[in-house]
Amino acid sequence: MLYVENNNFDCLNKSIKTTQNMAGGIGGSYSKKVGFIYIFNIVIGAGALTLPFAFKQAGLIAGTLVLAFMGLIAFVCVTFVIEAMSASNALLKKTESELAKEEVEDSAINVPVYLHSLRNSDNTVIQEITPKRFQEITPLVGSKMQSTQLEDVEYEMNPYAITIRTELGLMAEQFLGPVGKALFYIVVIFYLFGDTAIFAVVVPKTVMKASGNFYGLSEGLTHALYVAIFGLVVVPFSFFNFQKTKYLQIFTLITRNVALLSMILLSIIHIVEISSSGKKIFDNIKWFDGKGLAVLFGSSIYAFMCHHSLPAIVSPIKSKKGLSLLFFGDFGFIFITYTVLCWVALFAFNDAKLDTCPNRITPGPACQIQDMFHLNFTTYKFQPLAAFISLFPVFTLTTNYPLIAITLRNNLQTLLKPWKAFDEFKYSGIAGTGVQFIFPALLVIFSRRKLQNQKSSEVVHRSPFGHNIWAYAVLLFGVGCAIFNLVMMILDLTSGNKKKGSSGH
Repeated sequence: MLYVENNNFDCLNKSIKTTQNMAGGIGGSYSKKVGFIYIFNIVIGAGALTLPFAFKQAGLIAGTLVLAFMGLIAFVCVTFVIEAMSASNALLKKTESELAKEEVEDSAINVPVYLHSLRNSDNTVIQEITPKRFQEITPLVGSKMQSTQLEDVEYEMNPYAITIRTELGLMAEQFLGPVGKALFYIVVIFYLFGDTAIFAVVVPKTVMKASGNFYGLSEGLTHALYVAIFGLVVVPFSFFNFQKTKYLQIFTLITRNVALLSMILLSIIHIVEISSSGKKIFDNIKWFDGKGLAVLFGSSIYAFMCHHSLPAIVSPIKSKKGLSLLFFGDFGFIFITYTVLCWVALFAFNDAKLDTCPNRITPGPACQIQDMFHLNFTTYKFQPLAAFISLFPVFTLTTNYPLIAITLRNNLQTLLKPWKAFDEFKYSGIAGTGVQFIFPALLVIFSRRKLQNQKSSEVVHRSPFGHNIWAYAVLLFGVGCAIFNLVMMILDLTSGNKKKGSSGH
């Protein structure tokens, strides 16, 4: 990137700081490969362990089709959010330009109609580069600059370039008005703060189940010890930005993938053992069962969830060319991982004798697919591997916790008390549809409407699904999913109350 020292723009500090108060600086940058890891890590969380059980309820074909459909819709919504971020940047820079012109209109500085700045990593202005100035300096330095560097400068000059981190909350304020902003924050509080509360509870409990009581301490003291360790080791990452968690992301990527691959390989070994005994693995396999769709929808909502953290993931990527292709490849790889995991799980454990698995790691026969798939391996005869697999939620949640907390911190000033975290995977589809489908569609619809007359520059991050019919279709789909999940939740709660009432007589 080209940087030119110039002190003549000190008088613009006030307007620059005003814009910085509206949005965040990007900070350090990283490559697309690191971005791929961030996306993979935040998408494949503990929710992935609920998919085999959901596939068992709805059937293999139904599960695969619904998962593919959810992945496609999630990808469409990712492109919507990126386009909205691009539009948000253009709007902020337009506001910055207007403020700057007001600030220096009495000075001798010639401020262009469109003011754009190259920035340091802390978002401070180094040099104002206008299209005219770019044409002047290009012949002078072009021979010494690589074509990629020139492309970077051209990209930086585009008002729609993502050079400022704009969180979803800011975009809701820009494009959706007071009502949309209020609704957005309600959903964000419910979803993100609820997630962090669940993570903080699940991680210590999972470690305690795998290790047992610590050196003779009581269960309560052991749990308190693990909560303290979690707070000291993981929570501090919440006070930094995404870039500071890079090595944590790489470490947990390795551990979670080893655990995930171990589950798949052990399932395949079990399938081979079943086949060698003469039993057909296709016996009693469900292929399509409409009764299990509610559970499947609730689990698959989480399957491709990363939209809440897109601003923090996308903004630091060095080269933002081909972002849609990056996410498409990542989502495709994740879909293949999910599908392989669920298919081998059903073939291996669908007809197991035990309904439930032991709470502690003990050798024994295989059990049927559990609501959290890693529990199926607590009976594996090789104890160290069984213990390692049982820690899969720890590997995923310890790396996702700071990412979710950073996203929440960037969006909210005040945290509200979360709802009681019970049956979170069963009932979270309502909030999930808002974060993943409804708000991305609303943001792209209203950002296009607000900036439809500003056609001076190319929208470099425009969604491949550029026609508004896509956005309205996703919006209707999201509302339908929310209503469906709400109805199923009410029916489930009603049937639960009836069972309790009948058992009392």
